[in-house]
Amino acid sequence: MMRSVIYMVCLGLIAAMGCKKTVLDESVQCSSNWADSSVNHPKNQALKDLVDRYLKKGVPGISIYTTDNSGTWVGSGGKADVVENIAYQPCHVQKVASLTKMFMGTLIFKLIEDSTQTNLGYNDLDKPIATWIPADQLKNIPNADQITLRQCMNHSSGLYDVITDDGFYLEVLNNPTKKWNADDLLSYVKKRDAVFAPGAKHKYSNTNTLMVSLVIDNATNKPHHIWLRDLILNPLQLTNTFYHHHESLPAITAQGYFDLYQNRKPINVSNYVTGSGNGYTGIYSNVFDLHTFIKAVVIDRTFISAKSLVYMTQVGATDEAELSLGLGIMRRFQDRGVDFGWGHTGRDLGYSADLFYFPNKNVSIAWCVNYGMDAESFLKPIILDFQQELIDLMQK
Repeated sequence: MMRSVIYMVCLGLIAAMGCKKTVLDESVQCSSNWADSSVNHPKNQALKDLVDRYLKKGVPGISIYTTDNSGTWVGSGGKADVVENIAYQPCHVQKVASLTKMFMGTLIFKLIEDSTQTNLGYNDLDKPIATWIPADQLKNIPNADQITLRQCMNHSSGLYDVITDDGFYLEVLNNPTKKWNADDLLSYVKKRDAVFAPGAKHKYSNTNTLMVSLVIDNATNKPHHIWLRDLILNPLQLTNTFYHHHESLPAITAQGYFDLYQNRKPINVSNYVTGSGNGYTGIYSNVFDLHTFIKAVVIDRTFISAKSLVYMTQVGATDEAELSLGLGIMRRFQDRGVDFGWGHTGRDLGYSADLFYFPNKNVSIAWCVNYGMDAESFLKPIILDFQQELIDLMQK
């Protein structure tokens, strides 16, 4: 879940350069061979009405895969490409933003479970990240010599959040298709004061998962994006999941939109890259693959060991955003009491997504919207209302 940023300082620059459509070929229609039995679900009409209602409120496109004790419902609506008038289908791929962090948390435990090959073990969770990350990369980052891998994974490091930096977003706008590397991103963190002392509390920061990716790269002597493909994407047969910029995106990638000029006229911002491929964002997927992932990890509990899942779901005190943060996973919607969910949210400039399992109700929800909630806009509260209404409906 990326944090809101101030765009007003950038509007003159944006107006001068305009927003260029991504080079993705959206003339290619996606197709899927799933056996759709959604019409038999008792909430079929209510879910269809929910999607239609929020499309009328201005959401460009919506895709949902949800399960409960009555079965599975899959549906979508709106446009994957507004200009080309391409319908958003459940099989369309889009950026799922910070859901990448849940993949990264899972990857750490897959690596730990194969410690003889990867040089990582459970005890390494409490070692300083400086054990693996070169000193020159951590130079001038406050407390970098004290922060542990666990603290990065559960957001208790106190590291300054790179994506809150105005300079970072100015560079995104100046060079929208830039392939960011870790040093590029860390340049916005260096010499920035720590938000708090390591371990003092929990506060979400994208810099944390950037550090996790660097630990993997250095501890295993193999890039984390290759491990991600080898240990998660291929074994789970997530054939419609891609890690940008390390992997090319398919022609069925939905366009992403945002009301960048704050005039209630969303524009295409698909080509703006907010640091993809460095641990904290970059996964593109669809609701089918997202459901497969959460089913294996959290619902069936078969993909990582029981011991790993215990570690992963050790959450800290609820933070100021009402999140209880585990090691690559969130316990969220705690205002619902025992009906809270395990999973992660994803918020980027042009895309939003949720992936949660609500164990008390045996409900899973994966949804994708090709509109960004990384900053304030007229549609952000509307999409948040959609999120809550969908949970309400599925928990009835």
